[in-house]
Amino acid sequence: MTRQLLASCLNTGEAGICHVLGPGRLVGEDSLPFPCRMDPLPGATDWPGPEPDCQWLVIGDGLASLDDPQAALARIAQTIASLPTTRVLMVLPGTAMLPDDEPPCPRRWLFSAVSGNAMARAAFGDRIRLLASLGNALTASAELLGLAADRLWPDELEKNDPEYPMVVAFATVD
Repeated sequence: MTRQLLASCLNTGEAGICHVLGPGRLVGEDSLPFPCRMDPLPGATDWPGPEPDCQWLVIGDGLASLDDPQAALARIAQTIASLPTTRVLMVLPGTAMLPDDEPPCPRRWLFSAVSGNAMARAAFGDRIRLLASLGNALTASAELLGLAADRLWPDELEKNDPEYPMVVAFATVD
């Protein structure tokens, strides 16, 4: 499901024009239709930004593990503001279960179509739009029920219910 989404968005296969920040289970070498440069998400240090000829900057599910994902998105948006040809694709786990070292954890289930949209718009403004919300109640709760995704039938995985997303994707528009 994620591979098809990424292939349809990243409609070019040329090397060196795609940069991935925060690869993880959803966005990684095996889910991309062609090789991309992969880097961790920028931390407290300054991030030099993607190459000037970068067409796509993909923000992966590594965003869910950051202490302050909103600050990271703001820093990324500020860095790429001078690169008008770079488009952003943000692919997030719709049900990101985050560690809760100190209860109660206010961000236990951070990413949904609504919360992801609010975060994306706060960083990128009106340039970013919800692209897809993929998944359903069964795939969203399978891990909580002790079911591995490879134990589900393909037609169970492919059904889409926007109320229970597993993957939420946003992209900037021109």
